[in-house]
Amino acid sequence: MKVARAELFAFLIQLVLNGLWTRIFFGMQEPGWAFFEILLLLAAIVITTILFFKKNAVAGWLMVPYMLWVGLCLDFKWRYLDDELIVWNMDASWQTPCRVRQRLLCRRSLLEVGHTLTVS
Repeated sequence: MKVARAELFAFLIQLVLNGLWTRIFFGMQEPGWAFFEILLLLAAIVITTILFFKKNAVAGWLMVPYMLWVGLCLDFKWRYLDDELIVWNMDASWQTPCRVRQRLLCRRSLLEVGHTLTVS
């Protein structure tokens, strides 16, 4: 029986990246870094899945739900980051950071009152 060294190494790498993501996102509360780390994690999972398929089809298929789950998590993280990105408020004399959600709420409330706004 031949030892699957490359497959095991790839699996261990993605396992470490998985644990690291949890530390970065929940422990350090760094969603930006966690997003880039989950990109690395997904790449490692894809590589591991390909290597598993080459070794054994069943092992490869068992990795597919995990790969899809991390892809879904990546989409959630992207949407979370999109809500949390800092944009520059060009209406002020000094450019002050304003969160996207706050800016949208501000625009909505101004429109409800009847003020006109130009979309930047």
